[in-house]
Amino acid sequence: MPLKDLILILAAAQGLLLALYLFHKHSDLFANRFIACLMLFYSLIVLDLYIWESGFYFSHPQLRFLTIPLVFLIAPFLFLYTKYLTNSRPSMERKDLLHFLPFLIYLLLMSRHLFESDNQLLDRVRHFDPNDQEMPWDFALVYPAVLLQPALYLASTLAYLRRYTQKLKTAFSSIESIKLKWLRNLTAILSVVVIFYCIEYGLSFFDIQLSNRFDLTSLLAAVSVYVMGYWALLKSDTFKNPVIADSIRQLSDEQIGLQRGRQASRKYAKSGLSPDTATAYVEALSRLMDNDKCYRDSELTLAQLANKLNISAHNLSEVLNTQLQQNFFDFINRYRVDEVKGKLADSAHAHVKILAVAFDAGFNSKTAFNTIFKNMTGNTPSEYRNRVLSQQ
Repeated sequence: MPLKDLILILAAAQGLLLALYLFHKHSDLFANRFIACLMLFYSLIVLDLYIWESGFYFSHPQLRFLTIPLVFLIAPFLFLYTKYLTNSRPSMERKDLLHFLPFLIYLLLMSRHLFESDNQLLDRVRHFDPNDQEMPWDFALVYPAVLLQPALYLASTLAYLRRYTQKLKTAFSSIESIKLKWLRNLTAILSVVVIFYCIEYGLSFFDIQLSNRFDLTSLLAAVSVYVMGYWALLKSDTFKNPVIADSIRQLSDEQIGLQRGRQASRKYAKSGLSPDTATAYVEALSRLMDNDKCYRDSELTLAQLANKLNISAHNLSEVLNTQLQQNFFDFINRYRVDEVKGKLADSAHAHVKILAVAFDAGFNSKTAFNTIFKNMTGNTPSEYRNRVLSQQ
């Protein structure tokens, strides 16, 4: 058996097992049902790539017309997984069923071929080639549709993740474990598969083959099964944390402001919070941060800080946006960076490792600390320490 065929078979089997595991062991997180479905249908498509190469469809041509529509399920399931993972909803909204309409339409179109004779079906399978002049019209539609639909959904998924990251910063002081960088990477991997498919498909019109019958795309699809399953199993458990799940559930543009400056002022124009009360809240917040140093809690959330002030999370968010022109994430991490800067500039702490100083100040990730510190100071932590100490 050729190595490529073996890889496809193993990837399909691995994907099917992971799908079953996610269905049975992780069903308590509703979003995992979507990633399980994604794994299931994606694995069937990978298996379909092997079956096509094996010539099985020439003896069972009916099956070919039932597997083609599966490609319209992958990107919608990824989008829905992203949506429900980031809002912690326990059930599916009816309007989201519309995402499966292209699949149903094309399934109906393909189903009409099942009533044709075996010879007709076999002839259609033989003509399933992008530059075949005798290809049926519904077959001809599948290629541009397969290119367009995933592209739109993958772009929408990336845009959704960007908005989600911005919303996280209104309620969390540390977002490294929940900002879904792995899901963004997974979307990028699937985008690469689609891009390679587009390239190979486009070149096929000019009789240019990058690989034999889309071998490169097939292998990329097989590898992505393993990556997808690994990330889905290890990363989504974070959202079972009740504190995180509850905070994410409360994230909405109506509850927590995303705007600043004039936009924030317009957003809170009808607020019942008077200027005097807002000023009092700012003063109380400043005292709390200076005296209790709440920012040292690496898992501090907007709701927790509001509870310490005995005010609502909405009012605290309003104060941060309108009075301080900051979101919660920047506000807390500014305090953390200021504490780190103070210790890095103190020769008495010159022997202390920078990462230890960062963790004491409330950071819980080296990557996040370095990024935030550089964004707020213009220097890396080591550059800042060396520069300040050399001037003393």
